[in-house]
Amino acid sequence: MRSLPAAISLLQFPCIYWLCLELFESPMVGWVAMALISVSPIHLLYAQEARPYSLLTVLTLLSSAVFLRAMRLKTNLQWGIYTAITVVSVYTHFYALLVLIAHGIYLLIIEKLRLSKTIFYYAIAFAVTLIAGSLWYLTIIYCRPLYANASLLQPEPRISLISLMTRWIGNSSRIFFDVNRHTSQPIYAFILALIIFTSVPLMMGDLILGGRRLSGYARYLIPTYLGLQLAVAYLLTGKITFSEVNTWRQKLWQLVAIGVFSAGVLSCTLSSQAEVWWNKGLDQGKFTIPIARIVNQANSPLLITDTPIGELIPLSRRLDPKVKILWGDQLKLGQLAKNYSNLFAFLPSKELKEMLEKEYKYKLRPVFLNSEVTYDTRLWELIDK
Repeated sequence: MRSLPAAISLLQFPCIYWLCLELFESPMVGWVAMALISVSPIHLLYAQEARPYSLLTVLTLLSSAVFLRAMRLKTNLQWGIYTAITVVSVYTHFYALLVLIAHGIYLLIIEKLRLSKTIFYYAIAFAVTLIAGSLWYLTIIYCRPLYANASLLQPEPRISLISLMTRWIGNSSRIFFDVNRHTSQPIYAFILALIIFTSVPLMMGDLILGGRRLSGYARYLIPTYLGLQLAVAYLLTGKITFSEVNTWRQKLWQLVAIGVFSAGVLSCTLSSQAEVWWNKGLDQGKFTIPIARIVNQANSPLLITDTPIGELIPLSRRLDPKVKILWGDQLKLGQLAKNYSNLFAFLPSKELKEMLEKEYKYKLRPVFLNSEVTYDTRLWELIDK
């Protein structure tokens, strides 16, 4: 499952190179951008996951390059290709619609709000993508009640603005950017449109709703980070290729470039050696790994749970083959318990705990507590009364 996203992620390199040719008309910027993305920790992490974000990265870069090419050539074929790519993008991730909107804002800026043939072509592409994507959006809305108990859809507690901004800064620190750019207006407008209109709507949603469901997760801001990386690539290329040879400024920026790439390589090295990293969530380091170690120490353990499968999967992949799992909302323990040396209950519901205590006459002893929330017991051991 991980090999496909990893293979797709390799397409990021030709796509970002092509985008740099269309945007900057500079092969050198393209090479620097490829180097930046190759050592970017966030792209490396999501290239290893069975998730759609490596494909989203490729389609964001590809659609942007084709968009600029369609603006330049003004042919039906190019706009048709652009439309097809944007449709695939919104079926990959519905936040890809923000990239399409960013392209439209950029086009309006370049055309100075005047109706033109190019805007007409874009309007058709937008309408087709929106209609095609609506089938996907309606499916999401229709299926939402089926996952009403999933943790992803549960309302989040309101958090402070400072906490939310800390989250934004923390996510941005995982890529490199500089806001002191000096470039032509079309290039400047494209980069700003890609950064602003793929991030600000998500940030505003969180500010209004008081959570961090949208902008608090780095994976939702990948198009924004690509815009920042394009800016960095252009900045570094311009600074390290001064016409003056061996100037102290050039040497300084060369050191900066070495530092940026070295930091990326170091980050990727550290993450590759770590047992768990930030993209897997802090819960795995705090809870999943310690709980797995406790269960694995038993000779012949049985893990009983009715928790949602999404909570169980991260734990199950860390359990030894000797650990057997009894999962579901209508469990039948019966004589099965006699075949195991230790019985554990992982995140049992109130109903499951009552059944184990009243029907099967077990006493539940807390084994692993959430140290931050004392009443949150994650793992229980079943003991005969």
